[in-house]
Amino acid sequence: MKKLIPLLFLPCILLACQSNQKQEELVSDSTEMDSTKVAVVDSSEVKTPIKKEITETDSSELSTTPQVVEEFIDSVNIGRKGSHKLYIQKIATDSMVIAKVQLFEKTGQRWNQTQEIITKSNLISGLNVKLSDFNNDGFKDLTFSSIIAVRGANEVNHLLIFDKKTRQLRMIHNANQFPNIRYNKELDCVDSWTVTAGTTTSFLKIEKDSLREFAYVSLSHGIRTIATFDRKGNRTSFKETPMNNEAHYIRFSNYNPLKELKEE
Repeated sequence: MKKLIPLLFLPCILLACQSNQKQEELVSDSTEMDSTKVAVVDSSEVKTPIKKEITETDSSELSTTPQVVEEFIDSVNIGRKGSHKLYIQKIATDSMVIAKVQLFEKTGQRWNQTQEIITKSNLISGLNVKLSDFNNDGFKDLTFSSIIAVRGANEVNHLLIFDKKTRQLRMIHNANQFPNIRYNKELDCVDSWTVTAGTTTSFLKIEKDSLREFAYVSLSHGIRTIATFDRKGNRTSFKETPMNNEAHYIRFSNYNPLKELKEE
């Protein structure tokens, strides 16, 4: 009878081995699945150096326990289609709210992080991410909500331009000074529309990391004002015209000749 005891335990041992093997397979499979997620990309394995930028934010303030309150992912529209991926998080800490923008580039079958930008944000509005070509180079650029919340009809956004040469995003640092920005196809520029007691349509050129105003049309207190500026910001022309009960809340697509923007 004693000789039969080892034989009785043999099936149990075999079952235990099979169970362990299945657990190892599951762990292996889950690891492979997780490795495809943006959030677990290991920067230590990235061959391309990650360009990190912190704007208007002290990185030491990020030490409190963070909480992701909103996120956005795109791997279809940004940059070179199929080669770039965008991941944006709105993160709240005890002392502040930030937006973290990460850009990834695909090498083989792997997404490698190449850039990280951190800037202040707010909890009043959502990220409101929009992908659109702002400089007519065929590549989608990026806008999302600034630290400044929407004030009435004035939507203020960060603007990041995809640079096709460096294959990275370039933040336009004064974009939040110009509400409701859009690409103006007629003049091949950016224009903005500011609503106060009246309205102002500003016409802007992207130069390096800034927007430069070269003309505006202002409607205020019964006066229409058209002004132009040279590259140094010096005013080159200025014209005021009385308005005869004309609507003040008009956006323009051109200043010379003056042309109202049709609904898009």
